[in-house]
Amino acid sequence: ERPKFTCTTEGPVGPEAPSLATPLADMSFVFEVFELDGRRRRRECWHDDFREDDPDEEPRRDFVTDKMLHAFAGPPHFASRDDLGTTTENLLWTHTVRACEHDGTVLALVPLDDTGRLLRTHTVFVDSGMDDYHSEWCIPWRVVVTAVRDCDGKMCQIADVRGLKITGGKNEPTHGFWEAGGDTCTGNVEFCVGDFDDEESLECNLHFLPNSTFGPRVQGQPGRGLGEVAPSDDERDSVTEEEASDPAAAIAKEAFSSFMDTAFQSGGAVFEVSLTWLALYDHGDIGEFLEPIHEGSPAEIATNVQTVARKLARLTWA
Repeated sequence: ERPKFTCTTEGPVGPEAPSLATPLADMSFVFEVFELDGRRRRRECWHDDFREDDPDEEPRRDFVTDKMLHAFAGPPHFASRDDLGTTTENLLWTHTVRACEHDGTVLALVPLDDTGRLLRTHTVFVDSGMDDYHSEWCIPWRVVVTAVRDCDGKMCQIADVRGLKITGGKNEPTHGFWEAGGDTCTGNVEFCVGDFDDEESLECNLHFLPNSTFGPRVQGQPGRGLGEVAPSDDERDSVTEEEASDPAAAIAKEAFSSFMDTAFQSGGAVFEVSLTWLALYDHGDIGEFLEPIHEGSPAEIATNVQTVARKLARLTWA
């Protein structure tokens, strides 16, 4: 059994839950995805080595450019972190969404083009590693979720999951995202949003999903059907008329091409980052355990969504 995270930046739990908790429908949720800067430097080293082998090759840089770092990706960040020491992390992706009306699931999806592929301008690239059966590809990634109330604009950081951290030797417990199923390239973790003395805690599942194994392909990737061939390097690097008229699309295409040079057999792109609330059920002799709240009956789902809102109201908002 894996140890659960509890939000490290959660403030002191507030007083007894107010009688009028803010419904989930009246909140927005901000997702922020960070990558440790060491991975950017590692990709830059790969490009430098490649140029040494072929001096005539046109210079290429990492998709996290200096301009991007100075503009918004580099620290300081809204979601702070003080345990990094001398290293840094870069903000690569953010999305603000509403919870699902039915079950309160908070789902941030990358939009698709008219062919059903992920827009390169709206995703972030992930190297899922080759034959990585120990979730090590999760190490550089961090996801922070902040809830914002409509009524007063106050915020509460409800989740902060840092990449995989091995706490002991081989096969010892780990913290952070882990790969569900062993070889799916799907980051997953159970997270304790609030731990209350007088009732069950508020729990969620946080998902970080690149498309390395399933999900929609990104622009410039072949489909998953038999016989579909990846574009050649020339096709991948060429700029169409449409892309030439859209600077953002041209920059994103070049960024993806640069990334695939360093992850040509293990490259992917994020298509979903989401949060699923968990409810505690009592199953008699089996004891209490967690299940996604959307798996209950309609009445149970409605009750659990109200419970989530009430427990969120007990946290400290500022």
